[in-house]
Amino acid sequence: MNVYTKETGKLQKITSNFTVNFQAAFDAVEKGTKDKINEIRVRAKMPVSLTIDGENYMLSTDGKVKLTVNNPLILSESDIDNFIYKLCAGSVYSYSESMKDGFLTKFGFRVGLGGYVVNRNAKIEGISKITSLNIRIPRHIPGAAVNIMKHIENHGLSGGGISCGFHLRDREKPPFSANLQSICRMGNLRRN
Repeated sequence: MNVYTKETGKLQKITSNFTVNFQAAFDAVEKGTKDKINEIRVRAKMPVSLTIDGENYMLSTDGKVKLTVNNPLILSESDIDNFIYKLCAGSVYSYSESMKDGFLTKFGFRVGLGGYVVNRNAKIEGISKITSLNIRIPRHIPGAAVNIMKHIENHGLSGGGISCGFHLRDREKPPFSANLQSICRMGNLRRN
């Protein structure tokens, strides 16, 4: 089974917030290609870009994905504003805190925002005139941590370790996933 298939279904939830012309182009992308997309980059008045296996490709209005295309899909600032409005279900204010940090999270996707920072008294108050989006497609990759787990089994966590932004010895903060829970348990077993 292709590990990307599950996320492709979720991807439809987020892309359905774009304009009709984006949806038509994206729907025309071959499923095998769509399953491999890592990022969707949208910049106002620039071709929509898809990152696949570390390479950037353009999306054409007819759903072709190539390094260069004759008819690239281009969205406007208004298209980006409408996407954000729809993604926030009409309540942009409810997402204002995360928008201050430069992103929105919806349906398990992180949407990076590029625009102008509103700064008051050296404090970020918000973001305005959003002109670009970067949608990262999350992927579950079975076996990705196998070598790390083997290393920890064989060598332990001498002096602790840092994983996913928190210190493994900090027992007050919960691990982020079942796999991290396993790593933490193994680290604790090695020390005891």
